[in-house]
Amino acid sequence: MKKKSLKEVLIEPQNIIAIGVTIISICALMVSIMQTRIMAEQRVLMHEQAKVSVWPRLEISRGKGHTPTDYKVTSYVLNITNAGVGPAIVTDMKISYSDRVAKNWGYVFLNFNLPDSIPTYIGNSDVNNSIVKIGQDLTFLNLDSNLELAQKYFEHENNIKIEVWYKSIYGDKCCLLYTSPSPRDRG
Repeated sequence: MKKKSLKEVLIEPQNIIAIGVTIISICALMVSIMQTRIMAEQRVLMHEQAKVSVWPRLEISRGKGHTPTDYKVTSYVLNITNAGVGPAIVTDMKISYSDRVAKNWGYVFLNFNLPDSIPTYIGNSDVNNSIVKIGQDLTFLNLDSNLELAQKYFEHENNIKIEVWYKSIYGDKCCLLYTSPSPRDRG
């Protein structure tokens, strides 16, 4: 049997077909790999878009009223509002007075050096582990029924910082830091 040269082997019809099928298969494999990569990128983008479409954004607002003559506080309320597009799951709330973390509001009030005549009762809600729905207001400090304490709080509010840690339904975490309004905005 005579040994065939490479040229003779390549020009045989079945070999030409086999080489063509191999080249087409390799091209199809490359296209498939590229499509898989593009689909994976699209999946990541769609997941990010889904997360953004339900991202919460908490804000703390202060409701305060005062008399126009002597500037005595007539109302004082702190609220958390969800201005985002998804529910917020509050995981922690920390209150600091002069950069020292307070265990509770009572600790904050102790730093005011209140006279014994001012009681420290307040209306408040524990927001830890609560869910704040879209557009929902949640009052976490209401001093309307204790205006003497509200006045003292107002006088010391520039020393108070409030941190609210929350997450989205996807588990993405965020922190809201609230400090008192600047003196020109404190009206």
